[in-house]
Amino acid sequence: GLFEVLALHLSTIAGIEIRPRDFRLDLLEPHHRIRFVIVDETGTSLGSGRDYQSLLRRHHDASRTAFEAAATQESGVDDEARRLAAIQGKREWDFGAVPRAVPIRRSAGMIDAYPALEDSGDSVGIRITDDQRSAEMIHRRGVRRLLTLANRAALEHHLDHLPGVADLEGRLKTAISASQPVAESLGDLCLQAIVGPGLDLREVRDHAAFAAVDDRVRRDLWLGLERAVDHIQPILEASERLRGLLDSPNPAAWASVVDTERRHLRHLLPSDLFASTPLSAIQAMPRYLSAGIRRIERLRGGGVERDAPRGAEFEGWWRLFIGRRDELASLGRCDPDLEAFRWRLEDYRVQLHAPELATTRRVSVADLKAAWRSIVG
Repeated sequence: GLFEVLALHLSTIAGIEIRPRDFRLDLLEPHHRIRFVIVDETGTSLGSGRDYQSLLRRHHDASRTAFEAAATQESGVDDEARRLAAIQGKREWDFGAVPRAVPIRRSAGMIDAYPALEDSGDSVGIRITDDQRSAEMIHRRGVRRLLTLANRAALEHHLDHLPGVADLEGRLKTAISASQPVAESLGDLCLQAIVGPGLDLREVRDHAAFAAVDDRVRRDLWLGLERAVDHIQPILEASERLRGLLDSPNPAAWASVVDTERRHLRHLLPSDLFASTPLSAIQAMPRYLSAGIRRIERLRGGGVERDAPRGAEFEGWWRLFIGRRDELASLGRCDPDLEAFRWRLEDYRVQLHAPELATTRRVSVADLKAAWRSIVG
């Protein structure tokens, strides 16, 4: 940092210790501060300002979109990135290694691009991004999708011998509006149950590493399927009970809360629930759903007035989360801190509406504020 270097240099000259915090930047006139300008490839100014970090934040999302579009279009030093980005529509690992980073030349300098295996639903492909953390999240999900595809036939065979699978499939379609076959939904959760937190799929970067994980999956497939069903049953029971309360004739005064809970239920149980939700959140899902049940039940006897400030408190945080999530989704980006914030927010919601269901690890408003600051800078 500039001030660390200046402090060290001046300390050497003066013979006394000068620390970076000794500089009184608040006393500087504005024209003494460096003015930064961001330009495009033609030299046209896109923005300027004296607050460097703020300037970066305002333009970083757009620069990532431009980076991914341009990373595979130029020749020479970018040939490796172009080769990797052309790998699409794969249902098995027959495309060599996926490096953690590849060099890209831009202007007079070299920067790193980060390849990742991306989940495309019925296949996977390689995406090039400039953000390492997004690449790691994308890659983990992509490897898991490829494992599901590689074991689809074995999963369907096991499902033929799973008791009550037809009833389970019908209940799943009602609960999460699943459009994909039950083998795919159960496969996503089964993979999570087998792999668990002890095996980091971000480290699976070549065929040998993938084959080693695939062997483990094939060996534990039946056990993983049983665990998946064990996770699903309490989710289905809680969601059916909550949906029953929401669909029952309710007083007009409850309408706003009922609508809010119905909307939140869709967020808790999206159609890709078992692919997009971490196992820890799947395990906590019955508690999150039960908080909605307790909230509706407590509206009786004048509970609407007591509920209002709690509901407003949560909705304020929820709008912040949804806004940031949608912003990142429009750019094809992932933020592990935002994902962690979402489940911390769900725990806070339990504390507000069903404190008896809360875990011993409490979430305070100060915790949420600190986490949000780290997300938005």
